[in-house]
Amino acid sequence: MKQAKEIFSKYGYSRLNRTNNYYKVQKDFYTVIYFQRKSDGTAYFVNIGLHPLFLESGLLEEVDCALRTRLGFVDNRNGMDRAELEKTVQDAIDFTAQFSSYPTVFSSIDPEKDLEKDWLLKHFSITKMNLCRLYVEYYDAIDSKKLALDFANYGLSITPKIASVPKNFFKTYIRSGEIIKTTY
Repeated sequence: MKQAKEIFSKYGYSRLNRTNNYYKVQKDFYTVIYFQRKSDGTAYFVNIGLHPLFLESGLLEEVDCALRTRLGFVDNRNGMDRAELEKTVQDAIDFTAQFSSYPTVFSSIDPEKDLEKDWLLKHFSITKMNLCRLYVEYYDAIDSKKLALDFANYGLSITPKIASVPKNFFKTYIRSGEIIKTTY
């Protein structure tokens, strides 16, 4: 994967801890492109991770990002073809470029209506409940408390009873929102 490191460096990406995770901060998101080696070594899967900077997490591997997806793979049966690798890296960079700012990613307004058809659910491996939590954190971070509270209430309504961590997150946020409302 020495070739990948050279190509990513050319585009301003850094390698994370001697792994095949390459990262870069792009406007509002921490972006990770990960080449996951197939167990038999015949291919590398190309995984993408995006993590909003408002979550303040520091350096992450793709697996730890809030939004994750797989773009495809690079064949490695006869060794890594430089041209194919170059094209794959460019495709991954082009894909992540459309998700560099908060307004281009977070577009939902009415949680009950818009979350059902939110395009992030189609593009990334994230549950509706976790996406709802992400919206709570986003709207809270940009100081849109009413929308954050709406998403917290909706998130609580769709969270299964056995999911105690997200349920507690939504309840705590709702309680803090009620405290804010009574102080006005």
